[in-house]
Amino acid sequence: MALGVVVVAGAGVVLFQPDHREPALSVPDLVCQEAVPGTHVKALLPGTGEPFREGHAVGFVVGGPEELGRCDLSGGGTDLEVTYKMVQEADFSWESVQRETAKPGRTLIWLGEARGYTGSDRAALFVDCPSGEGRKDVLEVSVGVEPAPEAEAGDRTAELSALAADVARVIGHELKHCEGASRLPYGPPKPG
Repeated sequence: MALGVVVVAGAGVVLFQPDHREPALSVPDLVCQEAVPGTHVKALLPGTGEPFREGHAVGFVVGGPEELGRCDLSGGGTDLEVTYKMVQEADFSWESVQRETAKPGRTLIWLGEARGYTGSDRAALFVDCPSGEGRKDVLEVSVGVEPAPEAEAGDRTAELSALAADVARVIGHELKHCEGASRLPYGPPKPG
């Protein structure tokens, strides 16, 4: 009889032990002031862990006057930084993009006429955006992730470049009305 009580008591302890699994990470459908699709953000963040959080976000709302935009996202112990800036013609050269692309671990990417680079922790796209004053300015979109474990570099590279493309379409077309953004195809960039 005593053995039966011990077995039943042991089963009760197992049934009422707290669940030590991490909670599922829930990423909204739209991020960065509800301007950017969250699909690739979901793929870049772990599936479980500390809750999703959108921290500092400025410059993603249509009609905003900012020439700089930034959105900090986090969840599951991973941080994402999404930025854009308008680069004036005099401060930009495609040669500088090529130098970045030539760094170890980087790959050239194309999205229609836009081009840029991607690596295990960062992707950047550059979109033609002529100004009203006749300058040939450029919209620079950058997405970075920390930490960037080597084991997941390939998967993160594709998702980083796809997220950069989403941001370039939203900011370039809807917010900055860049001529080059109206010709950006849907889908991820192609490697170079």
